[in-house]
Amino acid sequence: MAPITRSSQPPATFSGVVNGLKNPSYPEASTTSLRATDNLQSVHDPITGLVHEDLQPILNMAERVEKEVESFAEKLDQWNNRRQEGRSRENALGLLDDCKRIADQAVRALKKKHGADRSKRAREVWDYRADSLKRDDRDKHKHAMEIQRNFPKSTEVKELERWQEESDTWGLLRIILSGDAFLYYTRAEFEKLANDPKHKTSDSENLWEDFLARSPLAREQDLILKWLESTAEHTGDDVSIMAERLEEKAGRSAGTWSHGFLDTREQIKGAKRFKSWNMSEADPKIPAISDSTRKFQIVSTLDPDSKFREGKSLEENDDFFERSLWLACWELLRRGRPFKEVREWCAERHENWRSISLGAASTAEKQSLSVQNIFNYSLWRRTCVIASRNFSASEHEQAVYGLLGGNSPPIEAISRSWDDHLYANFKAIITDGFEDYLRAQYPDKFSEALNQLPIEEYLGQLSRANPEMLSVVVVENLTHDKFIQSEARKPSKIIQGSFINHQPMALVSRLSDALAVLEGRGGQVFLPEKGLLSLSLQNPMLAFATDPNALRIMAHVVLILQDLDPQYLFDSTERVAAADHVLVGYIELLKRARKLELIPLYASRLRHVRPESILGRILPIIQQPHQREYIKLLRSYDLDVLGILTAQYEWRLSEGNLANSDDQQFQFDLLEPADPKLWPGQRIRSEFYRRELKVEELDIIRSLEWFLLVDGHWIETFAILTSALKTFLHLKTVRIFGAEIDIWSEDITEEAIISHYHNQFQASRKSRLSLEQQLKVFAALKWQSRTYRDLELLANTLKALHAWRELEDKELEHGIAGLQRSARTQFKSAYNDVTTYLPSLLKNDWLKGGSNCKEQEHRRIRNTYLPPIILAYNSVLSIAAQFLGRDIFIESIELVNTIASGVHNIKAATKGSELAMAFLETHLMGDLVTSMACMSALVLKCNDQAAAMKGRKPKKRGPNGETLSIWDPYAPMCPDDES
Repeated sequence: MAPITRSSQPPATFSGVVNGLKNPSYPEASTTSLRATDNLQSVHDPITGLVHEDLQPILNMAERVEKEVESFAEKLDQWNNRRQEGRSRENALGLLDDCKRIADQAVRALKKKHGADRSKRAREVWDYRADSLKRDDRDKHKHAMEIQRNFPKSTEVKELERWQEESDTWGLLRIILSGDAFLYYTRAEFEKLANDPKHKTSDSENLWEDFLARSPLAREQDLILKWLESTAEHTGDDVSIMAERLEEKAGRSAGTWSHGFLDTREQIKGAKRFKSWNMSEADPKIPAISDSTRKFQIVSTLDPDSKFREGKSLEENDDFFERSLWLACWELLRRGRPFKEVREWCAERHENWRSISLGAASTAEKQSLSVQNIFNYSLWRRTCVIASRNFSASEHEQAVYGLLGGNSPPIEAISRSWDDHLYANFKAIITDGFEDYLRAQYPDKFSEALNQLPIEEYLGQLSRANPEMLSVVVVENLTHDKFIQSEARKPSKIIQGSFINHQPMALVSRLSDALAVLEGRGGQVFLPEKGLLSLSLQNPMLAFATDPNALRIMAHVVLILQDLDPQYLFDSTERVAAADHVLVGYIELLKRARKLELIPLYASRLRHVRPESILGRILPIIQQPHQREYIKLLRSYDLDVLGILTAQYEWRLSEGNLANSDDQQFQFDLLEPADPKLWPGQRIRSEFYRRELKVEELDIIRSLEWFLLVDGHWIETFAILTSALKTFLHLKTVRIFGAEIDIWSEDITEEAIISHYHNQFQASRKSRLSLEQQLKVFAALKWQSRTYRDLELLANTLKALHAWRELEDKELEHGIAGLQRSARTQFKSAYNDVTTYLPSLLKNDWLKGGSNCKEQEHRRIRNTYLPPIILAYNSVLSIAAQFLGRDIFIESIELVNTIASGVHNIKAATKGSELAMAFLETHLMGDLVTSMACMSALVLKCNDQAAAMKGRKPKKRGPNGETLSIWDPYAPMCPDDES
């Protein structure tokens, strides 16, 4: 049994009876991945079906994601091999760390190439921001639009920022997934978390550390704040660039910027030359001092509170200098710079008072807070909150004090990004939580004086009643903020928000729904950046589903979650199905990117969706010589290869609307009326089956070829092949048989096997199997292929009949008399083909028995095909007898005897009762009688013609033309018989 071959030669040895194609060497992944630039000469893409005008965006996408998907697949494959039972958490976090390392490597590489371009743009942006600050223009919406319009980012800078954002996302996931809060909150076990003994006490004497130790949620929030500070460090503009541009815009060099309010000081000195005053008096008469432009009055002293006390301003440059210093302090604190660095930065500019005013409520001070300092801390916090509400101060001064006091509105007023807003909210949440902790643990430290200075708790009573809902409310609110709405709808922020909310599975379900919507609209698409931005404003989840990078991240997030907590995160069929849907979406991306060799890795992690159905749609893309190696790849991931091949075949049937059933009705119109002078009333119909196969039929053939690359499983293989043959019989085309697939050689017999075994033995070559084993294998294969071979025999018979009709059309244009002797060889060969196959159909065991026997269906096939084939065979005998030899008429007589009496001697003996029943059940018995009567008339006519040509008189006939000469083997032959 040799798999798919175009040659009819039998295998040279028995080992070739069941073998594979030549084992091709599988090239490296770079050549097997069907790169996006391959096969551009074809009109349609074999994967997407698009013409090349529509294909270019997909080709660009494939080139862009090719290296990325390979890197992540390599890490996933390594972790698949290292996965250990009972260490699911370590497996998940290990894969997550590897994902972050890939992103970090990309960031470093891009910074080397494009870091200078990014810094140049940062300087330009800070110039613009400094000008806005100088004008005291606080319209951040206008600023954002003008920056986007006037300082567009290059493609390379965008790529750098995208990878940085991905690295940040993996970092956030590492923080959340490695903490206790995530598992508790995803399981909705809030009370269990609150009552966990290990969170009730702490050995730390430091109040801040004790607070974090007692509350996993607070500890997670603190880590998120530190993460937001780190993202500001590398996603925001460099502080040194900021200082450089502010100093230049202030009209001062780095040396003069450290000398305070120079212009205001000079104006005050000038005023004192004309009139001095004593600020130590209880009620001093403060003189009116005009600025240098004489447009407004300025302060008369330079202490920090003079602006608010006198209600006046500074010189324009000094006022800008003042706002710049607060901006710098804000930027340093927002980046989480150590307080020591902030203090030194202020000291260098002779602004020590600022560092003193900031210190009491800083995180650094919290980390050294003792019980004795609770009152001072709480009082100072209230002072900072009040200072943050001073609307006479600059917006950045308010934000700084809001940051220290845990008051989010002034911080949000200057926030320019989703991260800034999240930082403002979480800073307020954790500060409120810390005070609640202090009140609960040390109520006596909160005096009446403090109680008379209440601080409005962030989000009302939600922090106490439902602390687990705080992050949900915060993230949800950010999606409705008009200023950051577009950023909040970016896939990276959606992913980050879902984990901050402890609701990753909700995101998985939403993404699954979005993928389903796309499928309903005709399938997944992967849009370029402009298309994604536009779609994200309309439907962020649809944009998510069409973003290749977001889909890649989310697919690996699903795999990480599967290992992290499969019992609780995937506790329902719906969740498992949604996760699989996301993986299937990513598999579609790999398919579009021509990374076919990566697909089995991800398909092997499917839990609800059958990987067979997914991979079955991938196989048609794999071409020779890579098919056998792809099967090995499937097996390496413990995938059901036979199931995948079956799924491919069934999918092809479904796609072509060719699916059959056991009760399908076979219809066969083989015959047409014919001139009774040449044929027995009927002849083979011209083109009774189609010459050319349709595309969908060729697809089925290609799907069948895969089965013959799989060693063993012959029962299943022949069941599929048999099903395919029946389908093609139903479609009235038989080109598939023999010509397309040749898996059995009739030259392989038991005698051939025994002979070959003895030849090997005599040549002193050891056989892999003993003779007995070889014979058992051969018998088993014959039994398993029985139904298939019987149907193939039917198909070959039909092909031979079709070839005979084609020969008749070519040579019989002028009747038997017009035939050239040169046509004799062609007719003899065609006649031999018919008689080679057809007699086997008349055996009693045809289409009976075998491993795929379905008696009712097979009886319908026998009844459908045998009667018209026998009538067609009789028409072949009539022409053959008239042209090739008179004795062929005997075959027709023997045929009717077989049907009538149940015995015939064409090739073998068999019972004819079933043939007679087939004619009766199909109501063709009358056609058989007519055919045989016409055949008798042709015999008589032939005899008379022969006698006339010899000058003899025709023999005497009975009243109805009867004569016995038909049975006389020595009766005169037809004219051409004498040749």
